[in-house]
Amino acid sequence: MHTKTLHQAMPIVATALARKFGVAVIVGGTQAQTDGRTIWLPDLPAASNLRPVAWGFLAHEASHVRHTDMAVFQSAGAASPLRQHLLNILEDIRIEQAIRHQYPGTRATLERVIDWMLAEGQLKIPEADAHPARILTGFLLLSLRARALGQTALIPHATAAERVLRQTFAASLVHRLLGLMSRVGGLTSTAQAAALAAQIEGLLEEEAEAQPPTTQDSDCDSGQSDEANDGGGRAGQSWSRSGDRRDGRSERGRPQSRKYRHGR
Repeated sequence: MHTKTLHQAMPIVATALARKFGVAVIVGGTQAQTDGRTIWLPDLPAASNLRPVAWGFLAHEASHVRHTDMAVFQSAGAASPLRQHLLNILEDIRIEQAIRHQYPGTRATLERVIDWMLAEGQLKIPEADAHPARILTGFLLLSLRARALGQTALIPHATAAERVLRQTFAASLVHRLLGLMSRVGGLTSTAQAAALAAQIEGLLEEEAEAQPPTTQDSDCDSGQSDEANDGGGRAGQSWSRSGDRRDGRSERGRPQSRKYRHGR
């Protein structure tokens, strides 16, 4: 029996959104993302319990269209894969705070996306033997969503990720990182998020210079597949999954924009 999908169930909604935000809305693929001109949404099954998830993805990507300066985002993200991933995490928090302020009802649908991602195994606690950059970004993703956005379903994951962080890094670095994290709630632009991402990357660089070489992966990637940006200029599913790696291309070979990487 054929399963009805979001693509079949929501064409009118997609058309209305395209008119409202002045962008094209395409349903298909496996992740949500935008480049500021087009919003791509995953083609979820059209079960009634997944409709709030679809609306959550829409709210997130629409907020990027409204609040993310894509030129700044692309330029800053081009500095390094790690910088791009850090910026994606920070910008996701900033734009979700913005849309929840404008439309308080979006808080519930955004939380449904987190519930769905947890159920799908797309949000994971970083492994203790993972690359240090992956441990740091995994912690940031989970902790900022749990605490800055109040997505309480992630609190146990954030707590566990902090334990791994403290086992991996010196107490002085953790203290400085937590201090920088306290600034996230006050970010008002993509440029400010980019500057903070650069500062956090600087902490890791200082740590790397202070440590002897290891045999661990040396690419210092963000450790996330879709939740981070790949420099392709799209924002979105930055709910990057905390255990995946990305190669900078979508399944269809498109350079990726700002994705809703829920820590994806």
